[in-house]
Amino acid sequence: MNTNKINYLKSSHPIIEKLDLKIPLFIAPMLGVTSEALIISASQEKIFSFLPTGASEKLSRYIIQEIYENIVSKGNSDYIGIAIDMNRLKVDDSFFDFVLSLKPKAIWFSFGEASSYIKKCKQNNILAFTQLNTFKEMQDAIDADVDVLVAQGLEAGGHTGNKNSIVSLLPNIKDYLGKIKKTNQIAVLAAGGVVDSRTFKAARVLGADGVVMGTRFALSYESDYPERYKNNILNVKNNFDATLLSYEADLIMGRKKHSHQGRALINNILNNTVTKNLSENNLFITRITQKKYQQATINHDVANEIIWCSQNVGLINKLLSVRDIINEIEMELE
Repeated sequence: MNTNKINYLKSSHPIIEKLDLKIPLFIAPMLGVTSEALIISASQEKIFSFLPTGASEKLSRYIIQEIYENIVSKGNSDYIGIAIDMNRLKVDDSFFDFVLSLKPKAIWFSFGEASSYIKKCKQNNILAFTQLNTFKEMQDAIDADVDVLVAQGLEAGGHTGNKNSIVSLLPNIKDYLGKIKKTNQIAVLAAGGVVDSRTFKAARVLGADGVVMGTRFALSYESDYPERYKNNILNVKNNFDATLLSYEADLIMGRKKHSHQGRALINNILNNTVTKNLSENNLFITRITQKKYQQATINHDVANEIIWCSQNVGLINKLLSVRDIINEIEMELE
């Protein structure tokens, strides 16, 4: 591909172009990190972000509706969507109809089968985004007539696929869409390890119609990530071996094993747990480790907490406002 022909500031894909973004950038939904202020600020800058809905047993429909309506009233609804984690959220027709009733511009699906709901999005003129890391996940989404494929590489922070990097995902997905003549019908976004203008450009060169950033915006003033997490991450400084992809992080936190592994900052508790080969069957070690983690969250002991972040976290060296992050990237793309 001739990189001289790429306009990094704009996407030529019909779906992305129609969104009228400041730059072809989307902010990943991050449960416990994405704040109302972050979404509002991004929307005011004409950057698209998503409200993560969390787990149904912890976040009622009333609360979701209240938060969403508050965000929309203060921000620009043209740049605000809702994200659904199919692994953690107990999604049924009733819940999904509730989400549709909020009339978001787009819905982002991750970690589970969502074909029937993608079709409902199409029927209600709502853009459907599907996060994927495997060929089968891509095929299922295409068969359901998805609008946007989010190719999430294993470089991503938090829960992600553990098979493919964006270097392998992007060119293969774009070639496949070309083969089935759906290049203009389905947009492809790059997610995973994109934290600055350099990695943004690299993703576009590989064929991405737009990019998704998560960790970079977790390290914004507006995010809900605890300040101690932000400071701990900023101390990484160019260490590309600073994170670990594992199933153990969820077990440490007292959760059930997630369908996908999660990438977090290597620290005392994660390193020791993985070394000892913690498993769901080893309840004695699990309970001791979970208690240690719970105590660490009370004492703000970052060496024994779980800090989700991107593999490229070492490239981030300062906290900025959402607006300044966007403007800095835009300026460096010119």
